[in-house]
Amino acid sequence: MQNNALCASCFADGRQNRYSESKVNGAVEPASSNSKGLKSYIGWFVLPILMLTIFFSPRKSIVLPSINLTSASSSNIGSDPCEAKRRCLVAYVTPWCPACHGSVGFINQVATRVSSRDDVGFKVIVGGDSAQRCSQFARKFSGATFLDPDSHYQRAAGFSGVPHWLVLDEKRKIVSEFSGSYGGAVSSEQLPTALRKMLGSEVQNLL
Repeated sequence: MQNNALCASCFADGRQNRYSESKVNGAVEPASSNSKGLKSYIGWFVLPILMLTIFFSPRKSIVLPSINLTSASSSNIGSDPCEAKRRCLVAYVTPWCPACHGSVGFINQVATRVSSRDDVGFKVIVGGDSAQRCSQFARKFSGATFLDPDSHYQRAAGFSGVPHWLVLDEKRKIVSEFSGSYGGAVSSEQLPTALRKMLGSEVQNLL
């Protein structure tokens, strides 16, 4: 059973921002035995500062262009769940990312919760891999799911770590974002709190 804690996000070069043992098949990579005491001490001192810089440094607000994405389901063709909505919540995932696979249950919970809102849209975008692998992974998600195998959406939004969460306003401006996710499902009562920890007060009235 996974702990309901913020887990690592993945990067295309194989890095994860907190740990490397979270594999889809459950295998654990042992830590290197060559680590020196001084190197370990410096790592523990520098890493928290680096993490705070990455996650809390503000970046210039981005207004996303209109990007045509292929629907992963024939039932969603021609429809955008975020069209004319006050806010849009986006979860971007990739098939090669262990943390994304670990977040499937949590993402589906969010999709179910948001589906009852008339003024808030939610969609999952699966990208950063071959069209076939993206399509296969997309089948694990409920609700509106779209494909971005060429990473057009990811480049436009300017992020690298996945899973990546975005809150957009009605003009497609990014008003909040977060790289990472909860490593497993949470109770329906805990869901709003979990999202607030990730995306701040912007999600206060989205669920």
